[in-house]
Amino acid sequence: ILTGVNTTEEIVAIPDSFAMNDSTYYKVIAIGKAAFKNGSSIRNLTLPASLTKIGEKAFDGCTNLAVMVSKRVNDSVIYNNVVSMPKASLYVPEGTFDIYTKAGWNFAYIYEGDRLEATVDGLHYVCASGDRTAILVRSELKAENVKNVTIPGTISVGDDKYRIIAVNDAVFKGNADIA
Repeated sequence: ILTGVNTTEEIVAIPDSFAMNDSTYYKVIAIGKAAFKNGSSIRNLTLPASLTKIGEKAFDGCTNLAVMVSKRVNDSVIYNNVVSMPKASLYVPEGTFDIYTKAGWNFAYIYEGDRLEATVDGLHYVCASGDRTAILVRSELKAENVKNVTIPGTISVGDDKYRIIAVNDAVFKGNADIA
């Protein structure tokens, strides 16, 4: 059981298991009540597939959380451990979108599949592999070199195409000359 987290890290991935001093491996099966009460620095949190229980108000301290990735696919765990982070995005395993939404997991957005990042033509996107969608999150273009930007309807990442569904508010902040 993960009983408490005290970190200044922005990206935290809870492992399925960990080794103690005696080299014995222990599976992470639960997150305790208010375990992340000191988690205000965390912006990206990954939950392991090994979870069987999430304690009450486990993530209440994650006030800056923007992304949660859940590797868990067991229906009873999802239904019995509802998480609400209405300002964050949730990435869930392929084929589990309906399970999470019907269970009441409350997030600004829920995406299916792995979370991928890609830069195409100086624009940086976050993609969801399952539903093949992408969000433009930032520009790496220099304002003095570019006056017009066309955001495509789709991008290619490897052999896959992703449909652009949103553009973050501050993508071109500070680039007043871009039209």
